[in-house]
Amino acid sequence: MSSSETGNDHDPWRRGGLVLADLNAPYPDDTLAARSSARGGGIGAKASGRMQMLMENGAFLKGLYDCAGEPRLWSHTLDQVCQRFDVRSAVIQVHRHTHTQLEQQWCVRDSYSHAHRLDHDRAVNNPSNPRLKLPQAGRPTTGVVRDSNTFAPDCPRLRLLRRNLAQVGLGAFLGGAAELAQNVRVVLVLHRRLEDDRDFGLEEEHLLLELLPHVQRSVALALQLERLKAYNAALESTLDQLQTGVLVCSEAGQVRWANDAARALLTRSPRLRLADQQLRCAHRGDASAIAAMFAACDQGEAVRLGAAEDDDNLHLLSKRLAPRDPDGLCRPEPMTAVFVSEVAKAGTLSPDALTKLFGLTATEARLAVALCDGWSVRDYALERGVAVGTVRIQMKRVLAKTQCHRQADLVRRVLTSAAARTRPPSGPARISH
Repeated sequence: MSSSETGNDHDPWRRGGLVLADLNAPYPDDTLAARSSARGGGIGAKASGRMQMLMENGAFLKGLYDCAGEPRLWSHTLDQVCQRFDVRSAVIQVHRHTHTQLEQQWCVRDSYSHAHRLDHDRAVNNPSNPRLKLPQAGRPTTGVVRDSNTFAPDCPRLRLLRRNLAQVGLGAFLGGAAELAQNVRVVLVLHRRLEDDRDFGLEEEHLLLELLPHVQRSVALALQLERLKAYNAALESTLDQLQTGVLVCSEAGQVRWANDAARALLTRSPRLRLADQQLRCAHRGDASAIAAMFAACDQGEAVRLGAAEDDDNLHLLSKRLAPRDPDGLCRPEPMTAVFVSEVAKAGTLSPDALTKLFGLTATEARLAVALCDGWSVRDYALERGVAVGTVRIQMKRVLAKTQCHRQADLVRRVLTSAAARTRPPSGPARISH
């Protein structure tokens, strides 16, 4: 344990995801209090007053729980903890137990620790910290954590740790640990100023134990929200890879979300655009078709905007989305997915993807892309500056490798592959007519 963080530890998704304890589980107040009582002594008047000031301060507890949804509030909240415990540094860390040591998964800090994070990282907040290298049998899991409980007074590792702490202006240590999940714990780490030679007393322990269940709960909520945000970001990024436009709309037709393809289409289309979260049509007939689509979206509806011969006509397909938890306490808003495409605008194919999916050479893949784009063999040969016979030989090899007998079969096979449904990894690889 230390008073700063290592790198960017706010992303459980990148760390493999923390499996959190059940948020409906009871607080461990009784267990933690029992551990503290076992150390002897009662709560003095001063301690009671400080606990009352801390725990009955609705604004402080509200701020602590607000941190779960507003990570920028952590530093301010931990600054208040520093004031109430009269310490230089207050840091919350999440550790995962391994066979060899504790690994830091997540960390938030007070303003001072944040400002001095680079120094703290070099001195103490790294895997060489002896507090993180304790054998499993010697690791405290819940309750009050003190160096005196885990290290002998003359332990060389403890002396080295204290020298490193002194380099960054930190002195006496007190920690409180609570379990988040199996082999995962949250720790509130407190350090006094180096010039403050006071040790932490029993009253600070009690105050810490009163605060710890709230810290545990807020951190559990924060990690769950961060994980949900990471999942949501991954889902949005996945949908942005599609060449088909995807809109998520309310029952009344308000657009709640759109992928990259949909936003680009609505920006350039003269027939349909997005304004004030609403789909706006340039033609009255199209507006009626859109309204009818949303009215019938329970069954799903397909709509064409514009006449078949129009170059700017659009195809839309709606599908009502089933709520994940229709019986939950919070009734979900009914949502409809709308898929939209431009009939006159073909998707972009990546020759590189075709080489990998069908075993084509780069030359064969470029030919396959051109044929799917509507080029004739003769026009393609002219554009490339090669003989028509050469292109026909190449096409025969392409048909053989894709297990197709006719050019129409090849086009259908390529356009139903994953390469035709997702954006190419680089820029367009199309040939302009």
